[in-house]
Amino acid sequence: MLEQDATLSSEQKKEVSKLRDELNNEQQSEERQQQGEEEKKKKKQDFSSRMDKLEENDKKINEAGSTEKALEATSTSFEAWDVLLSDIYDYLETTLNAEAYSAEEESYKKWIEERDEAADNAAKGSEDEIAAALAKASLKQSY
Repeated sequence: MLEQDATLSSEQKKEVSKLRDELNNEQQSEERQQQGEEEKKKKKQDFSSRMDKLEENDKKINEAGSTEKALEATSTSFEAWDVLLSDIYDYLETTLNAEAYSAEEESYKKWIEERDEAADNAAKGSEDEIAAALAKASLKQSY
C-alpha cells in the first residue's frame, strides 16, 4: 500500500489515504445508484405485470351472465385498480422529490373528484337501483 511506502512524506501518505477514501466513497455511491436503478426497474415490472393481470380479469366482465354479476365483477375490478393506483402513488411518494410529488398528488385528487362526479352523473339517469350502481361502478372502473 502506498500509505506505508517509506519514500513518501507524511503529507503524501495522507493525500494517498484521502484519495483512496474518496475513491471508495465514489464506488459505494455508484453501487447504491445501480441498486436503486435495479429496484426501480423491478418495481416498474411489478406494476406492469399487475396491470396486465387486471386487464385480463377485466375481459371477464363482459362474460357476466347477469346485471348483478356484472356489477360484482366491475366493482371487484375497480377496487383492484384502485389498490394498484394507490400502490403506485405510495411508491412515487418515496421516489419523487417533495415538490414533484405534491404536484402529482394534486393532479391525482382532481382526477378522483372528476371521476367520482362523472360516476354520480352516470348513475342519475337510471331508475333501476342495480343498473344505476352498475353504471356508476362501470364508469369508475373504466376511468
